[in-house]
Amino acid sequence: QYGLLGAFQGSSRRWEVMPDARGLWDVQADGTAAPVKLRSQELCDEATGATLQDPVQVEDWKLKGGEKAVVAKVAFTKGQVIMEDEPSMTAAFSLDMGKLMQGLKGLSPSMQEAVLQLSQGPDSLPSLRSENSQPFNKDTLLAASAEFGQLSDGLQDQIWGMMRIFDANCFFHSRSSSKLLYLALARVNHSCRPNAVLGDPKLAERDPKLHSKLQPFDPLKKALVAAEDIGEGEEITVNYLSADELLEPRQLRREKLWERFGFECCCTRCLDEEADAALRVFRCEGSSDASGREVGLDVKAAEEMHVASFMDLWKTLPRDGLVSPDPLVAIAEMASEHLAPTHWLLCKVRYVLSCFYEKSQRPALAVENLQGILELEQRILGRNSPGKLEQKGDQLMMKGDLPQAFDCYAQVLKVLKTHSPDPPGSSPQCEEMRRKLRSVLDAAKTDGYPGKA
Repeated sequence: QYGLLGAFQGSSRRWEVMPDARGLWDVQADGTAAPVKLRSQELCDEATGATLQDPVQVEDWKLKGGEKAVVAKVAFTKGQVIMEDEPSMTAAFSLDMGKLMQGLKGLSPSMQEAVLQLSQGPDSLPSLRSENSQPFNKDTLLAASAEFGQLSDGLQDQIWGMMRIFDANCFFHSRSSSKLLYLALARVNHSCRPNAVLGDPKLAERDPKLHSKLQPFDPLKKALVAAEDIGEGEEITVNYLSADELLEPRQLRREKLWERFGFECCCTRCLDEEADAALRVFRCEGSSDASGREVGLDVKAAEEMHVASFMDLWKTLPRDGLVSPDPLVAIAEMASEHLAPTHWLLCKVRYVLSCFYEKSQRPALAVENLQGILELEQRILGRNSPGKLEQKGDQLMMKGDLPQAFDCYAQVLKVLKTHSPDPPGSSPQCEEMRRKLRSVLDAAKTDGYPGKA
């Protein structure tokens, strides 16, 4: 039989194969071809006759004894889908005891064992902790739930352990309001310099032969996509933090990872003693070294003071953002006496200011304050996040700088194509960028548009 090879399915360890025009292997109720799932040893390349192999494998982690890592067994090119995964468990929230235990019992014995071997994370449920509250731990649950307190100690430990596993390893999906546990993806470790990203493949279009009220089943798959070329034998990693948090120094990144996931990061970037030098650049006369370790203690103390001032302000910000830019402008002016414009804190302060100016429709100031963090991303990570590039394009468009706006949108589209788990350029995000590119071209033809090209 002949077929078209689809994505490797991580949890089932099988390939998804679509029959090609030479014959149908399986059919759906409406008579259309259905994909089949086959193991690697059941497949061979039509051109070479070589048997396929699993593209990834869970192996002992080289950076930390006793831990596991997902390793590439074949080379991947930038933008290639490494594997897909379907959720093994789902729950609306981590405290849904009945749903979690029912979901665990519904798995095969081998999958149950695999779930229980996942990291339990911190001794609390970070997702239930608000900004200024105490950690939600087992004692908190005992005080809040009489039902939980009536269980035996052994059953309490079992349920609490499952809650911690689910909370530390679950993902969100763009088409679901629940939390989902993807067993294969949960094995992928964090890195502060990741080589892969996660994405949500779009839902298949409804077959016109189906009744109008029937919609295709949505498996809520997530896909692991190579963000750069990955060689055979390399570990595959993703980012557990936000894109902005990757631009903070090692100490802050490690603190957040410990608080949320219960581990101290030992990725290659965190193990590099010089990696923070490009983040912490000071105004220090007579010193050619950018590292904070070699400047005067007064400058380092000043840095700590400015960081603390920003963090204190950040915690008190209302949900809808800044009311006035004045507090941040004051922090930026004071910090500029000791920190260089390329210091991570100044870049972050100005980025928050950029978001305020964007909201208040002051595009020139928004673009001006956004530039620093874009340059920091390039310097530290070697690439820009599509969200910030799109933000810059939107403000340039509002400002009337059409050529620069077009360039930003084109860069975003290029990044999205390589991050998308869908066929090249077919994701909803790519379509939105094409719409914005067309709007720039249309605006350039409109008489009286500011900055007409």
